[in-house]
Amino acid sequence: MSLGENFDKRLKNSFGCGAVFPPGDAVSLGDIMVRRDGLFHPIGKLGDFGVSFTQRPHVGRSLDLKATGTKERVFQAGLEIKKPDGLDLEAQAEVKYEFSSDYGYVLKTPQLDGEHISNMLQVGQTVAGADGWLFDRYYVVEKLYTANAFSFIGNQKKTSGFTLNGKGSAIFSFLTAGLGAGLSTSGNIDMKIIGQSGPVSMGLVRIRKDGRTRH
Repeated sequence: MSLGENFDKRLKNSFGCGAVFPPGDAVSLGDIMVRRDGLFHPIGKLGDFGVSFTQRPHVGRSLDLKATGTKERVFQAGLEIKKPDGLDLEAQAEVKYEFSSDYGYVLKTPQLDGEHISNMLQVGQTVAGADGWLFDRYYVVEKLYTANAFSFIGNQKKTSGFTLNGKGSAIFSFLTAGLGAGLSTSGNIDMKIIGQSGPVSMGLVRIRKDGRTRH
C-alpha cells in the first residue's frame, strides 16, 4: 500500500473512477496507461496507433475527502472554528492537520468537470486491428475529471503538526474552494499541492482482442 494507492481506492469507492496521481499530473482523455507500482501511468495516446475518438461532456462532481484517521481543525484567535462561515475574514487563522494513520490525505475541490469518449465501440474495433497493441497491458482513459482548482495534502506515515496559515479570507477560500492564494505552510509533509488545476480522477477501460471493452 502507498499514499497513491490509498487515494485511488477511496476514489473508486466514492464514484467508480480511480486516481490521477499525483493529482494534476499530465493525463488526457484517450491516453494509453500501464500499471506500475500499483498505479497507472501514461505511456502514449490512441493517436499513436492511428485511432481517433469523439469526446463529450460528462456529469461533474464535487469532492471534499479525508482519509480515515485524518483530522482537520481550524483555529482563529485561540478558538476552534467549527464551520468556514464562522471565520473572521480579516483576522489571521490556521488549519491544523493530524494524520493518525499511514497514507493519510485531504482532497478539496469544489467542482470536477467530466468528459468521456462517446464512441468506445468504434475505438475498440479500430484498436483490435492495430499492430503493436498490448491487449494484456494497455488501458485507455475513457473518462476524465478535471478541477479548475484543487488542493491535496498527504503523507505516507503518521504525522502531526502540518499547518496552513493565512487571513480568514484565504483560509475560507481554501476550505470551500481548494484555493491556495495568501497561504503559508509550516511542518513537514510528503505531498502538498495547494490551489492548482488539472485532472484528479480517471476511468479506464481495457480493450480485448475482439474489440470489446472491459472496465
